[in-house]
Amino acid sequence: LVTGPDLSVVDGVWAAGDAACVLHPTSGRPVPASALWAIKAGAVAGSNAARHLTGRRTRAFRYRGLGQAASFGLGRSISELYGVPFTGWVAWVLRMAFFLRFMPSRRTALRVVGDLLRSPTHEGRPGATETFGTDLAVEVSA
Repeated sequence: LVTGPDLSVVDGVWAAGDAACVLHPTSGRPVPASALWAIKAGAVAGSNAARHLTGRRTRAFRYRGLGQAASFGLGRSISELYGVPFTGWVAWVLRMAFFLRFMPSRRTALRVVGDLLRSPTHEGRPGATETFGTDLAVEVSA
């Protein structure tokens, strides 16, 4: 569903997440179809629906994101934060910080940290791919 600046599709209908083509507020290109962008767009769409129901003007989607990151194993990452590139351990720590910040629960985040501390090398360990997103690119947004 192609959305307007306030994420409306037609009068009284808003879209966000996988079903929506949300345009970036500065570039005008579609934002990535990732969970963090969906969370931000969903909050705006919900707020605008409530504003509409109470007779108030809707607001434009203004979230710009922070950058992006990818991990290729423990300590091997690349990232970009506000246009500044990082590699190696610094990039890995940045990615992990955002990854933990947006975990569905604090319990899950603590489990990931526990897994990390228990095993200094995650190569070949069952479940390491699921826990740490080896070879998985993630959008960094906050």
